[in-house]
Amino acid sequence: EGDQEKRTKNMLLDLIRKVSKETVEQVVEALVADKVLSASDRKSILETNRTRVNKASCLVDMVYERGAEDYLSGRFSLWISSRLFSAGRS
Repeated sequence: EGDQEKRTKNMLLDLIRKVSKETVEQVVEALVADKVLSASDRKSILETNRTRVNKASCLVDMVYERGAEDYLSGRFSLWISSRLFSAGRS
């Protein structure tokens, strides 16, 4: 594993553990808008999963299935990190 891959995995694990339901929803909507995920993916993530952790975990799984983890770490890493940092402080 390279350093970038480790950082990406750590960021995604933090996403699952710490991020708010609203942030998961915002990331999903942005990924649909950027055509990384489909509308049916959005429905699967947001409507099928009841808990915040399940939604985040499903999001991470779908991102990896699509091979889009580099996209997520590049496009959203600072954005997600800022929300993780603020979530950790509350």
